Amino acid sequence: MDHQHGMFQGFGVRRHSLTSTSIMAGISLDEEVRLYTNNTEREKYNLLATLFGIIVSLEYLERAYVRDSITAAE
Repeated sequence: MDHQHGMFQGFGVRRHSLTSTSIMAGISLDEEVRLYTNNTEREKYNLLATLFGIIVSLEYLERAYVRDSITAAE
């Protein structure tokens, strides 16, 4: 899917590539990375995290239903 015009268009997907070893040498893997710079971006990431949690929960629920661990009524 084309990221410029596909479903990720509103989420500002950015591609970065680190090809230089000098750039990577200055990166600490223990350093915390901030995903947002303002409240709007923070809210966006918060909503995406919530959506991800719902999707994962539904996948587990579907697996339990397929295995007859739960009934349709539950």
